[in-house]
Amino acid sequence: MSRVQLSINVSDFEAAVAFYSPLFGAQPAKLRPGYANFAIADPPLKLVLNAPGNRPGGTINHLWGGSRHRRRGGPGRSPAGRRGPGH
Repeated sequence: MSRVQLSINVSDFEAAVAFYSPLFGAQPAKLRPGYANFAIADPPLKLVLNAPGNRPGGTINHLWGGSRHRRRGGPGRSPAGRRGPGH
């Protein structure tokens, strides 16, 4: 399944996990100090919460569109990794 991945830095990690768990009706699939990874089925979302370290809380760490990575020679690509005709 293809999911959008949203990773955000949170200033209060424990409060963020406590907020998002009931919001999505799921516990983190992976939980480590300062890191929580939620695998949400509906909507298809991978939500990652990060304790910010030296970054400000409340900011987006990264957002990924969820389509599968295209590898060299994959659909729409030539064997050298360049886009093929019509793309």
